[in-house]
Amino acid sequence: PSYFSSTDCQLLKAQKRADDCLKYHEALLTKLEKKTLTRFRQKMNTGHVRKKLTPKAAKTILDMTSRIKRRAHRTNKLS
Repeated sequence: PSYFSSTDCQLLKAQKRADDCLKYHEALLTKLEKKTLTRFRQKMNTGHVRKKLTPKAAKTILDMTSRIKRRAHRTNKLS
């Protein structure tokens, strides 16, 4: 779609990681993390809202997904 060219690459990366965390690590998410990732995904799916998002919003999501992935790795390592 055409929004790829007008959307910051950090936002697209954050969208991908948020989708992956919601899909593969849902059991490890707290209520707040799940709510934040779901809201971000909804904002990215809405065109006029997506245009207002800044790379700072992406950084928050990328940091959160990194924490979730580390938590998943520790859980798998202990099992």
